[in-house]
Amino acid sequence: MADQKYARRATKRDQYLVKKDAHSYYAEVASQPLPAQSALIERLIDFAFGDLGAQHLEVRVADGRKNCCATC
Repeated sequence: MADQKYARRATKRDQYLVKKDAHSYYAEVASQPLPAQSALIERLIDFAFGDLGAQHLEVRVADGRKNCCATC
């Protein structure tokens, strides 16, 4: 299962850790007050590198507003 592309629930909310390729993951988290956001990102890092054996993790913080672009 570790080599398959999948989304795994990282927290109780709507944040997901998505496998991009071998040992590389992507997560997008909603903007939150700094203490909560820091704790969430720390849990994602611990989970990705500790439990999943990731070598690369890309984390983006989204402010919740939709950006309109040609590819939307």
